[in-house]
Amino acid sequence: MAVQFDRETIDRLRDLPTRKALTEAKSAAYRLGSVGSEDFLTMYQQLVDEGIVSWDQVEEFEAPLDG
Repeated sequence: MAVQFDRETIDRLRDLPTRKALTEAKSAAYRLGSVGSEDFLTMYQQLVDEGIVSWDQVEEFEAPLDG
């Protein structure tokens, strides 16, 4: 099941700061049930295609927080 956001959700995410938009998108994906890495790639690609975030921002968001 690919994660795809409707226009209303995209518009809402667009109005948020980058980190908040990514956090809310990821939470929404988890609420849909069982999601895997391909689902997240599809979700992030949609956010990039819509101009909400860049791949650099996605990579920074997903980077481990080790020292």
